[in-house]
Amino acid sequence: MQGWNIDNWKLLAGQFTVHWRLLTAEGLFPFRTLDIFLRPLTHAQDDITTLETNKATDYIIRAAGSGASPIAIKFILPIQEGFVVRSDFLELRLETAKDLFTHIQSFVVPRQQVFPAPETADIYTILRSAIGAVTLRQSTPECLDTSQDDISRRLSFPWLLSKPIPRRRIAMVSEPTDVVATIRRWRGAYALGLDLVILSTGSWFSDDHELSYLREAFVVMDLSLPGLADRIVDKMRYYGRPFDGVVTPMSDWLEQIARAADTLGLPTAPESAFRNAGDKSLTRSLESDGWSLVVTSVDDLGRNLPLVGTTYPVVVKPVSGSASRCVFKVHDEHGLLTAVEKAANLNDTRVLIEEYVHGPEFDVNFVLLDGEVLFSEVSDDLPSYGDQLTANDFDNPNFGETTVIMPTILPIEATKVIEKKFHQTLLRHGFTNGVFHVEGRLRSSPEQEQSNGVLDEQKTNTSVYLHEVNARPPGYNSSSSTMVTYGIDYWALQLLVALDDGDRVRALSCPFSGGAIGTAAVNNIPVAVDISTVKAVVPDIESIKDPHMIPVDLKADPLIRVASNIPNLSRCLVQHRTTLNDGKSYGNSTSIWWWLTTYLVFDKDRSNVLSSSTVIASVYEQVVKSLGR
Repeated sequence: MQGWNIDNWKLLAGQFTVHWRLLTAEGLFPFRTLDIFLRPLTHAQDDITTLETNKATDYIIRAAGSGASPIAIKFILPIQEGFVVRSDFLELRLETAKDLFTHIQSFVVPRQQVFPAPETADIYTILRSAIGAVTLRQSTPECLDTSQDDISRRLSFPWLLSKPIPRRRIAMVSEPTDVVATIRRWRGAYALGLDLVILSTGSWFSDDHELSYLREAFVVMDLSLPGLADRIVDKMRYYGRPFDGVVTPMSDWLEQIARAADTLGLPTAPESAFRNAGDKSLTRSLESDGWSLVVTSVDDLGRNLPLVGTTYPVVVKPVSGSASRCVFKVHDEHGLLTAVEKAANLNDTRVLIEEYVHGPEFDVNFVLLDGEVLFSEVSDDLPSYGDQLTANDFDNPNFGETTVIMPTILPIEATKVIEKKFHQTLLRHGFTNGVFHVEGRLRSSPEQEQSNGVLDEQKTNTSVYLHEVNARPPGYNSSSSTMVTYGIDYWALQLLVALDDGDRVRALSCPFSGGAIGTAAVNNIPVAVDISTVKAVVPDIESIKDPHMIPVDLKADPLIRVASNIPNLSRCLVQHRTTLNDGKSYGNSTSIWWWLTTYLVFDKDRSNVLSSSTVIASVYEQVVKSLGR
């Protein structure tokens, strides 16, 4: 081990020979690593040092365990003084390096100031400056060498700021959700050092919740849409402590949140910008391509049928809506009349009719600051059920997502066109700051598409069509997929934008050096179930007023059990969520329920992700249908 320093240490597990060295990780934001290789001594030594107690040495003692085997540890060290942008950045950026590391731990607390060790410091002084550590899966000096490049790639971003980070308080207006199943969202706010106040109904995040330490308070309020902005203002004004921002993960409330923020003098995009994004007819009016028609009823449609002509198939959707509810692909006039009637009954009598565009669907996410794109990425949205329909079908969700894979395999020229066009779309809507989830298609003829819904690269004409703008981060699993693939946390960025914390927005918008570090896929399995299955997991379902997106407890979901019996899937499975949805909310003509499971898989090999994503569906569906028996 040429070039290594050598010491002898006494730990709880016994005596060890310690080889150690310092390395510098170059890149956008340089830092140092302290490599330590411990080998148990076979004979007692007199020349021995007993370690002092601090977070780094405690980590070494735990890693050494019984002292029977060699241990390889890599400590992360700052080379300059500063304040950590978030306290869990080490765990976040190294989450998908499980093939290299068995344990990852940060030593810092939110907003902490850290200092580098002097150049001439001994190993004990160096250890005191460590901000975290990892234990290697293979405990050899060679693995300490080979893991250095991966560490450098993942941590090469400005994780220290030169100025102190003030403590901020932010309100989040949220529907009831499963805190454990969405833990990344709440841990992120805590790691940023934010005092998070939840405004919601019920008691789902009460003071006796096991994770209540992740938020400051839970405030009960009426979340019905009429007058929502005024009620938010009242709750925040009379809370007793000042707020610095307010956000929501819910599309339907974004305009109300902007109005409340503006009333309170808090940072926000213009209310009109959220209106443009939330009203699909306004969104369409801001685009120069494609035709569309807005009607308010079947009678109104009858008066305007000549405008539709014979350009079937067409898409029918509510002007304001989310989660692909009451969105239909129809193939004739009878189907059009039926779809308009269903869509008009959802929550807004206005219904948008637009052309159905052939071509591969994609999602593109943006982080904007002062109008500049700090980060964007495109993913492939594989064909939905509706894309494959050649006749009307009102018994199934037409356009619920099936599988979304990142990064895209579209040609780089196509992704550049997509990102440029939709950046301008966001600016035209009135946005300059925020996190955005935009959906669209590349126009093509049906014969240009391959069976997997991805365009043949040799036939691409790169004509881009906008479906919709969501002025918020993508859904939970889609946001998580960006986190594990690129190291970007959209929820944290949404909070920081709402606080006008531009320094941290800029720092935390830096992806892994070199881009995506693997492939992630978000898969959706909708299973049609009857009321007996629903009652087996939610006994009081009939008392719930709006039976849409009702969380299913993770313990009641058989996905983990199914995955454990499928080779490679449990290794690739990152997380999952399951909700129950009344079929009526999708405009289905039969009285069915949808058991919707969304799960995220990740692997460095795209082929493993694709195979893991598809193998589970048929097995899982049969298991779910047996729950109510």
